Amino acid sequence: ITAQGLGLMVDGDTTLQHTNNDVDDVSAFNGGITLFTDTYGLTVSSVSVDGMTVSGITTSNDNTKLSVGADLAINEAIALGTGSLFLDVRGNVTQTEAITAQGLGLMVDGDTTLQHAYNDVDDLAAFIAGETLFTDRDGLIVSSVTVDGMTVSGITTSDANSKLIVGADLAINAAIDVGTGILFLDVNGNVTQSAAITAYGLGLMVDGTTTLQDP
Repeated sequence: ITAQGLGLMVDGDTTLQHTNNDVDDVSAFNGGITLFTDTYGLTVSSVSVDGMTVSGITTSNDNTKLSVGADLAINEAIALGTGSLFLDVRGNVTQTEAITAQGLGLMVDGDTTLQHAYNDVDDLAAFIAGETLFTDRDGLIVSSVTVDGMTVSGITTSDANSKLIVGADLAINAAIDVGTGILFLDVNGNVTQSAAITAYGLGLMVDGTTTLQDP
């Protein structure tokens, strides 16, 4: 598919994973799993044709995976309910609208800047080459996320800094390894761990109790 915009209203599953797909703007209101690949940059936006408009990406509690060959900009909301979102991106990831999902898995070659105050995911996992900045409005678990056969566990960067801003409790249930990078945790609840942290520096701003005693 080659087009300026691609708008989807699909009651079943959507599997559009041809490596030469090339659209600039994508939006979807889907009843099933949504898998989309784009060879260059992509914007989650609004698409209108013949008086019908779709904005952002919404599913009926179904998983979504976006595989993007350059930068990804989330300029309209992604709302998956109890579904999980997996972003496999060869460039940078930015947002101006929120993500709501059970899990968020990130494989990003550039920087990831997802700092919208209304992001709401339960499980976060990331394998990222660049800086990782993520904000969640309530509790968060560093865990594992699997979509379409791809799995990410914990948070790993290529010696790049990572900052998590969390509105309630943070549980580190899978390893965080930022190498010679710095990990900064700004948490409005308690912090616990059952997996190790590896970093050059660790900065903590925690309103509750901090228990980082993984053996």
